[in-house]
Order: sequence, then C-alpha cells, then structure tokens
Amino acid sequence: MMSIYHRMFTAREVIAAADISMSTLQNWLKRNVIVGHKTIEGGGERGKHRRFSWYNVMEICAAAALVRAGVSDLGLAFAAGMKFGHNNPQARTRAPQRAIAMPYETSHGGTLLIAAGNRSNVVCHKIGADPITAVRAELGQPEAFIIIDLLQMFGRACAALNLNPQAILIEAYAEERDD
Repeated sequence: MMSIYHRMFTAREVIAAADISMSTLQNWLKRNVIVGHKTIEGGGERGKHRRFSWYNVMEICAAAALVRAGVSDLGLAFAAGMKFGHNNPQARTRAPQRAIAMPYETSHGGTLLIAAGNRSNVVCHKIGADPITAVRAELGQPEAFIIIDLLQMFGRACAALNLNPQAILIEAYAEERDD
C-alpha cells in the first residue's frame, strides 16, 4: 500500500473530504489563503489539474471546520489548519508524539484544534476529562474559543475519500516509529 503521505488527491476528492464546494476551494486558491499552497501541483493553466498532498487535504479540512464553526478570517482559519496539516508537532515537549497531519494515537486521547482570536493549537485531550480549563490556559485565558474534534473530522474526511481511518493511523505511526 502506498503511504498516504505520498498519495496525491484531486480537487474533487479535496472538496468531498473537506465538505466544501468547488467554488469555495477555487476561491481559497485564488485568494492564496491555503498555507501549504506551494505543495499543490498543477493548475494555473487549462488542462493542468491541481493535485493536493495529504498535508494540503488535512489543512483544508481543518480550516473548513473552523469556518463552519464561525471563524470568518480565512487567514486565521488556515494558520490554525496549518498547525494540524503541516507543522512538526515534536516541538512540544509535554505532549505525546503526533504524526504530521494525523490525530494523536487514540491511546493518548482525543485530538482537538483549539482557537481564540489569533491564537490556535493542536492539543491532546484525555477522553472524558473536561477540556475547558486546559484549553483556556493553552490559549491565554480567552473569554471565548472554538474547539474542533480533529479525530472526528479525520474520520469523516477518510470516509469521504474511501479510506479506512484506523489503517491510515496504524500506517502513519508505524512510519513514525521507523524514523
């Protein structure tokens, strides 16, 4: 099986995974808000179809989830989406290891994308525990914030792409251990 990190996706697959319209994706591409846009292949001329990496797909899915939750500033939505889709999570010392563009292994807990104003982060959350205190501390005690359940978003996106989310996670974390 080809690693998900080496597979390329069509625009149609991206809109299905992110649950957005083609016009929304085209608008975001024209506005240059997709942080990982330099890794998108093709496009720009007639007959050259765009191809998106797994990292792009996960960034777009996370940003789309934030937009659906009420984030109107696309720059902030995509900056937060980039933290899930492109950032190296190993920089955080207290959190468990997380493969790029993947939720945490479920044995560690849930994976949340949290955002308030211009601050956002991807955090591991113990299932069943109240996340409010930890989220507020992580974001600097904001009055209000948004939480996206990235594990649920990941599962929905995988289903739209006819991928088995558990198999993708097993493969990604096996690659992480081999590195």
